[in-house]
Amino acid sequence: MPERVVPYLRDYGEPRDLLSYVFLTQLVQAEALKTAIEHCRRRKFACGGALYWSFNAPWPNICWETVDYYGRPKMGYYFAKKAFAPVLVSPLRRGDLVEVWIVNDELRQISGALTLLVMDVEGNRVLKEIKEEIKVEANSSKLVSRYRLKELGVEEPERVILYFKFEYEGGISRNELRLARHRDVRFSTTSLELEVKGVRREGEEAIIEVEVASKGYSRLTYIDVVEDCVAVADDNFFDLIPGEKRRITLRVKRPYRRRLTVIAAAYNAPTPIKRIIELPA
Repeated sequence: MPERVVPYLRDYGEPRDLLSYVFLTQLVQAEALKTAIEHCRRRKFACGGALYWSFNAPWPNICWETVDYYGRPKMGYYFAKKAFAPVLVSPLRRGDLVEVWIVNDELRQISGALTLLVMDVEGNRVLKEIKEEIKVEANSSKLVSRYRLKELGVEEPERVILYFKFEYEGGISRNELRLARHRDVRFSTTSLELEVKGVRREGEEAIIEVEVASKGYSRLTYIDVVEDCVAVADDNFFDLIPGEKRRITLRVKRPYRRRLTVIAAAYNAPTPIKRIIELPA
């Protein structure tokens, strides 16, 4: 297994220690799943669908499953969940051309606003913003836009991330497209903000509602608890643009303490933000 991952790992950086090795290898797997699933879904109905092997791990196996044997999702779980969403905005680069596809698995036509932000992730500023009104037929995959990199004003791919958001009646689909190897993208250091919005119990679970924001572009933002508990977020390992707020629900299974420490961290936020909360009896 390690010898299979290492050649791809070089595109993501050199691990400094065991924890960074775990993080980067999970990222390699997550992006592999995302790439394959989105490719199959864009080709609907030429392709009949996508199914990936090894969803969860049996004890005491540690391998490429996306949920470990405690029931904790890995990065690949969240990437696959978003790639399998009923409505998906999926960008694709072909040379100097960027295609934007929207996949609609719902049995109704959808319409909404597609926003493309050309983000300078080193300077934390928007270089260009494009908005379009889009309609997608029921149960279909549609190429909705094409852009030349020159048209988007991309001169230094290492500084740029293309950030896509499709807002439609019933939800939002987000995605991003790098134009250079992950290790070469010059993400600036950012800091996160974390606010606890609510805490309650449901049976044996503690439900924690938080809101996270970032001052700069935040890559692979995630929420967790410090304590050795099984915590499952409704979304995780997502990118945040400057000033954007994202509300996350964290379900902690059978917490054995009355007090928990919730953290928010990111790939380019070296200092995690912590909030200590008291659980209701």
